[in-house]
Amino acid sequence: MDHSTLSNNQTQNNGGGLFVAASGTASLTNCIVSGNSTQSTSGGYGGGGVYSRGTTSLANSTVSGNTAAKRGGGVYVSYGTTTLTNVTVSGNSANYGGGLEFYQGTVTLTNVTISGNSATASGGGVWNQNSVNSTFKNTIVAGNTKTSGASDLEGRPVSGTYNLIGTGGSGGLVNGVGNNQVGVANALLAPLANYGGPTQTMALLPGSLAIDTGTSTGAPGTDQRGSGRVGLTDIGAFESQGFTLATVAGSTPQSTIVTTPFTNPLVVTVTANNPAEPVNGGVINFNVPLIGASATLSSSSSSINTSQASVIATANGLAGSYDVTAATRGAASFNFSLTNIAQVVLSGLGNVVTYTQGGSPVAVAPTIVVTGNLGQNIASATIVFSNVQLGDRFSFDNQFALQHTYVEDIPNQTATLTLTGVDTPANYQTTLRSILVWNVASIILATF
Repeated sequence: MDHSTLSNNQTQNNGGGLFVAASGTASLTNCIVSGNSTQSTSGGYGGGGVYSRGTTSLANSTVSGNTAAKRGGGVYVSYGTTTLTNVTVSGNSANYGGGLEFYQGTVTLTNVTISGNSATASGGGVWNQNSVNSTFKNTIVAGNTKTSGASDLEGRPVSGTYNLIGTGGSGGLVNGVGNNQVGVANALLAPLANYGGPTQTMALLPGSLAIDTGTSTGAPGTDQRGSGRVGLTDIGAFESQGFTLATVAGSTPQSTIVTTPFTNPLVVTVTANNPAEPVNGGVINFNVPLIGASATLSSSSSSINTSQASVIATANGLAGSYDVTAATRGAASFNFSLTNIAQVVLSGLGNVVTYTQGGSPVAVAPTIVVTGNLGQNIASATIVFSNVQLGDRFSFDNQFALQHTYVEDIPNQTATLTLTGVDTPANYQTTLRSILVWNVASIILATF
């Protein structure tokens, strides 16, 4: 069968959607097996979607929403040889083997995604029992449940390499051995839906450990949808086409005084290279320098919501410039450029300066002391004058070529002088000590 649908069928004993006899052969390609059921709770009856005693092959197909009162909600293999390649098994349920149950024979799974299935007893994802010979490659078994909790791969040991297994049983596979990932708390799979191709799949979200961690050896050249491989082969029936990270205005570059928060959060936008693929629910990791000038983040990772992920950054106690890196599997990283500005300590402020109309200029703060944090340079300084009157004049010796702005607010009797430019505390101190004030209109009293 090719491009066919076996749906909403029911039988009392075996094979709600399809029954393959001991002498039979069945091949399903680009097919949907969904909503089928078996009713008997006796013995070895089951196979809500498919029951196989012969030779059965499923490729580029989806087995979903099937139920068996006893065994193998999606597929039950009694005997014979069964092969699944580029298949998604999701939303199936049974007493044993909510997704798949293998009794005897030979079973080979390559680039299969098994997630979201459930069992009341054992084997929410897969129940591998008796003397069956099961081999898994590039296969995801994660996010399945049974009544008492997580239940992914239970029963007799299976053999295999380059698989991703959840927290509900390992089937004898060991984390790190044979490039298997075992004990993955969240495979970061999108819900079963149409992400392109003739059948529904479960897309890999940004950050999924299945991205680029499979093997091309013995794997099909395309995924279940017919999409080509991008970079290294992904685990499961879905091949992510990758993502692009960018940012929003105001996130980079930024600067702040040491030990203070940056004005704007660090926001990264995430776009799927294939518009049909989702990004929400994926994870972005944010990495800071471990030594020198750096920042403390509100979190080291952030879930993607409305195509964005963000964290709040607070400068540490060291001045300097550095990058915070946003990264996720399936995308090139993105850098936020941040600068921690040295803390400036001023003494000698609050001087009361008296001067007369037409008199000589008077130094505002001849004894001011400027100290930078840990000897670091300073980026700016702001001086506020009060009791400012019409006719007041200010000047300073700008020998270090600092940029400056001067704004008077006569109605409120204030003036603000802002100096900018990275320079030493000593040079800022010299410049501030050179500030002079005089008045050409009246006798006044100004405070610095």
